[in-house]
Amino acid sequence: MKELIDTTKDGFSSMNTRMRAGFNKLAEGQEKMLEKQDSLIRLTEEGFSDVESEMKTGFMEVKEEVHLLRDDFRELFMEEVKDLRGEIAEIKATLARMQG
Repeated sequence: MKELIDTTKDGFSSMNTRMRAGFNKLAEGQEKMLEKQDSLIRLTEEGFSDVESEMKTGFMEVKEEVHLLRDDFRELFMEEVKDLRGEIAEIKATLARMQG
């Protein structure tokens, strides 16, 4: 009986040692996985930061282009208005001469 108890204790002791080694290995694997997840999160955040920066730059370029187009349109429109006012003045002068 004593021999059986001693053998069982030894068996459980070696099994306990193997289980601890397995758990330690599992814990190491989980730690590596968490480190990789942290790295992925950092890379993702940096990537979104770059995208946000590029979007801001693109938006500012589009905004500037819209302002330039608006300025060009305003200039052309004012030239047309000026020409039309000149033509109206000529028509008025012609009508005034014809009536007079």
